[in-house]
Amino acid sequence: MSAIEKLKADPTVRMAPIPKPDAAPATRPIPVPLRAEATDPPKAAAPKSATALNEAKLPASPHTGPSALYVQAGAYRTEARAGQAASALDSLGAHVMPATVDGRAVYRVRIGPFLNVQQAKAAFTQAQALGHADLQIVKD
Repeated sequence: MSAIEKLKADPTVRMAPIPKPDAAPATRPIPVPLRAEATDPPKAAAPKSATALNEAKLPASPHTGPSALYVQAGAYRTEARAGQAASALDSLGAHVMPATVDGRAVYRVRIGPFLNVQQAKAAFTQAQALGHADLQIVKD
């Protein structure tokens, strides 16, 4: 079972309602800042839930510092193609993130960053509702 399937099966995660295909989004989502809110429980005091276990199974970042969750909607060899794909998800705030994989330039189309799996999963569902199927939640 993939990490996404496990997230979908988690009864502790509530999903945002899926918008109707003919309804235009009322507002553009704003990326969440990468800092903990005062109302968030401390990490050490939180019990190991299925959501926490699923977050731990996401790929680790090669970068140091705090990591963030993104919904990745594709990776392309050209920036132009990635830009086209990102524009199709503009209503969700998608952007192109350049990277190097095996010595080659790669342009990733991502939505986020998000502080937790619930926020990432909601964006994942919204992107699916817009007709995008090749999505994954990644940690960077």
